[in-house]
Amino acid sequence: MMNIKKSASMIGDFTDAGTKLYSEKIAGNIYACMGFICDKYSNLNVPNTLLKKDIRAVSSKPQKKIYAVLSKGYLDEKYTTIEKCDKSIEIEKIQLP
Repeated sequence: MMNIKKSASMIGDFTDAGTKLYSEKIAGNIYACMGFICDKYSNLNVPNTLLKKDIRAVSSKPQKKIYAVLSKGYLDEKYTTIEKCDKSIEIEKIQLP
């Protein structure tokens, strides 16, 4: 899961709140998932938990498929690296804001 940019295949809203466990969004696959909360200072989603659970069991249905993952440096304004891209997507033809 430490390479979540390449291993995550689904994303959804976290619903499996246990004792002292709270996340807003969850990303992962059928083997493990990572929970995220919105940081009140930076307004970015930051990881707060790692679960060895099927994402389908801890998120609301339907989960959304991840088609592409792009990344950038923290201080960069634009996303510059394609980490993962579904075979059906021609990323060069997509205009991003």
